[in-house]
Amino acid sequence: METPYLVLIMGMLFLLLIYLFLVDCNSLESKVEGWTNYQQLPLGNHYTGFDPLQFYDVPRYRKPYRYPVCQIVDYPVKHCAHLG
Repeated sequence: METPYLVLIMGMLFLLLIYLFLVDCNSLESKVEGWTNYQQLPLGNHYTGFDPLQFYDVPRYRKPYRYPVCQIVDYPVKHCAHLG
């Protein structure tokens, strides 16, 4: 008498887990990460960030270490990235 109820309960739990998994997978399709490339001013370095980009204002400015020296990098676009 206990075996049919145990099978019924296990089947219900299995269906519940499948339902929760499918609902979770469907909710992931609506989430779109808005990656965007942007150029940092005044140096011109390129970075990748989330869209919309939000920055905070830094009132003071300091040139990077060994300012005119830079290296060519390919990510996210080919540009000259300053050291530091």
